[in-house]
Amino acid sequence: KGEKGGKELLLGLEGVEKEVQEAEEAEQKEEAKALEQAAREAEQRTEEREEREAAERRRQRKERAKLEEQRERKQECGQCLRVWSPSALQCVHQSCPPPSKSKGDAGDEQQLELNFQLASLLHACIGGPPPPKGSPQSLQQAQHPSDPLSPQRVVVRDFLLPWKPPLAKAVHAWVKVQWVEAAGLAGLGLRSGQTPSLVLGGERIGSAAHVMCRPGVTIEEELKGLEAKQRKLNRQRALRYYSSVSTTPEAARRKADTALERLVPTDAVLGWSSLAAA
Repeated sequence: KGEKGGKELLLGLEGVEKEVQEAEEAEQKEEAKALEQAAREAEQRTEEREEREAAERRRQRKERAKLEEQRERKQECGQCLRVWSPSALQCVHQSCPPPSKSKGDAGDEQQLELNFQLASLLHACIGGPPPPKGSPQSLQQAQHPSDPLSPQRVVVRDFLLPWKPPLAKAVHAWVKVQWVEAAGLAGLGLRSGQTPSLVLGGERIGSAAHVMCRPGVTIEEELKGLEAKQRKLNRQRALRYYSSVSTTPEAARRKADTALERLVPTDAVLGWSSLAAA
């Protein structure tokens, strides 16, 4: 009997030991599972952080590239506006922001085209804008001067300015226009052509009635075609604008007519804008 009781006690102890062992093993498995889960979560967080950092680096690279492109386009735009060339208009369209449209008007691009045509005409008749002072081109020009009889500016009769909506910004122009009186050139015979050209302060100024653009055709005659285009565009722009702020078409036409009547053609001096030689 005593031996039997001893065996039962032994078996009971072995059972308890086995339960403890199984409990420890289960606990170890749970710990291992928890560590594995924590490792996976840590790895996932690391991957997410790396992805965020990589995305931020890509965003910063794109932003820098965008800013660099904008800077380059701004420089190109400034160059196109400063210096006229046969490709200046195309360059402006490609590199400069589109012109902001005034209320009821979309004629800035058309006006820019006419301004370009005026600059092209001036180039054909008196040559291009002078190169920047101190540049290799200006030094070469000083060593080998061009025709001394070629004028740098031209006096024209009855020059018609572009019309623009009230308070609107003037469209960029490569050609500078000055009134004859403001330029101090009134009464010198240049307007009428009585004086073909004269030199003032080392600068030759010609009369549009004498400056030839091509054989037998003066700049004054060439400007007539451009003036007709400008007059047509002025009326279109004025009618578009006043139609947008008037209650009836008749009122819009009256206001447009009144505005255009104030835009009287005046004797002017044409030359390259100071920006064109900057």
